[in-house]
Amino acid sequence: MNWTSQGIGGLPAWRDRVDESERVIAERGGKLVDIYVTLGRYDVAGVMACYGATLAILAYVGVRERLAWPYYAGLAVAAGMMVHHYRLIRGRSREGCFQAFLHNNWVGAAIFAGIVAAYGLRGAWPGWGEG
Repeated sequence: MNWTSQGIGGLPAWRDRVDESERVIAERGGKLVDIYVTLGRYDVAGVMACYGATLAILAYVGVRERLAWPYYAGLAVAAGMMVHHYRLIRGRSREGCFQAFLHNNWVGAAIFAGIVAAYGLRGAWPGWGEG
C-alpha cells in the first residue's frame, strides 16, 4: 500500500471527524467559519484581536522592509475599516455580521493598494516615483 491509497482510504474517517465537529459546534451554539472554532461570547473580541494582530504584524513587516508612507496609509485605511466592522458586528446581528463579511475584502484591497504604492515610490515599476 502506498501513501496515495492510504490517504484516499482515510478520507471517510476525516469526513466523519468533520461531521462530528460540526454537530458539536452546532449543539453549543457556535458558528462554523471555515475553521472549527467557537469562541462563545468572546467572538467579537476574538475577531478584533485577530485584526489587531494582523495590523501589528503588517506594521512590523513595513518597518523591517522600510516601506514608504503609502503602505502605512493603506494600513490606516484598513484599520478604519476594521473599526467599522466592529460597529457592525458588536451587536451580533445577522445583517451586521453579513455586511462586515461582505465588506472584508476591502480591508485587503486597502492593504494591497498601500503595498503597490509603496513599492511604486521605491522605483519597483519604471516611471513611478519620478518627479
